[in-house]
Amino acid sequence: MHCNYVTFTSLLTALSGLFALDYRKQVHSFTYRHELPFYVVLENSLIDMYSKCGSLTYARRVFNKMPERSSVSWNTMIVGYGKHGLGDEVIQLFNLMLREVKPDRVTFMAVLSGCSHGGLVDEGLSIFDYMIKEKGLKPEIEHYGCVVDLLGRAGRIEKALDFIKNMSFEPTTAMWGSLLGACRVHVNIPAGEFVAKRLLDIEPENAGNYVILSNIYTSASRWQDVVDVRKLMMEKAIIQEPGRSWINLDKVTHTFYSGDRFHPKKGEIDAITLQSLSPWCMKGKFL
Repeated sequence: MHCNYVTFTSLLTALSGLFALDYRKQVHSFTYRHELPFYVVLENSLIDMYSKCGSLTYARRVFNKMPERSSVSWNTMIVGYGKHGLGDEVIQLFNLMLREVKPDRVTFMAVLSGCSHGGLVDEGLSIFDYMIKEKGLKPEIEHYGCVVDLLGRAGRIEKALDFIKNMSFEPTTAMWGSLLGACRVHVNIPAGEFVAKRLLDIEPENAGNYVILSNIYTSASRWQDVVDVRKLMMEKAIIQEPGRSWINLDKVTHTFYSGDRFHPKKGEIDAITLQSLSPWCMKGKFL
C-alpha cells in the first residue's frame, strides 16, 4: 500500500493534538524521503503542526521553502506567530502577504488576535479600520471579539465597554468572559461587577465566572464580597472543576489535578515538592 499526501495530511492533523514533537519530525522526514510531489495542503499541515508545538523556526522554514502559497498558508503562519505572542512578526508577515495574496476575513482575525497577544493595541485598531475602510470587508462577531480582547488585555476596559455598546452584534459570552478576565488582571472592580452581572445572567451555572469575580474582590481585599460570592455559589450548588496540568515524560503524558489525593504516585510527588520548597522555607519565604 502506498501513502499519498492525503495520508500524511491526516496524520499530521492527528499529531497536532499531541505533545510528542519527535513523532511529528519523523513524519515530516518521511514525506521528504519518499519525495512526495508538492501539495499546498500538506505543507500547510506541516506549518500548523510545528506552530502548535512552538517550533516556529521549523514552521517558517517550511513556509519559506514553499514554491507557492495559498491564503491558508499565510493565515496559518500568522496564527502561529500570534498564538506565541510574536506581534511584530505578525505585522511583518501581514505586510508581506499584502504584496502577494489578497487577505480575507480569516487573515484579519488572525492578525487582530496576534496584535492582542503581542500587546500591539494601536496597530490592531489601525488594522481593524484598514479592513473596513480600505478592503471593504464587513467585520464579523469574531473580529469584534478580537478587538474587545485587544483592548481588555491592554487595560483599556472602559474603551472596550464603549466598543461593545456600539457594535452591530449582540456581545457573546466569550466576549464578556474575555473582558471579565481583563477586569481581574487590571483590578477594575466597577467594570468587573458590571461584566460579571451580564455573564451570570447568561451563564448562571458557569463556576468560572463566580471564581473570577471572587478573585477580583480578593485583589482589592474586599473580603466580605468574596464571602458573598462563595455563599452564592453554595446556594446555587455551583461546583468548580479542579485545575489540571500536563507534562510529557519519556513519551508518556501525565495529568495532574489541583488537590488530587488519589494520584498513584502522590507520595513521590509530595516528597519532590517538599524537597523543592525546603530551601525557600529555610529562608523564610513561606510561613
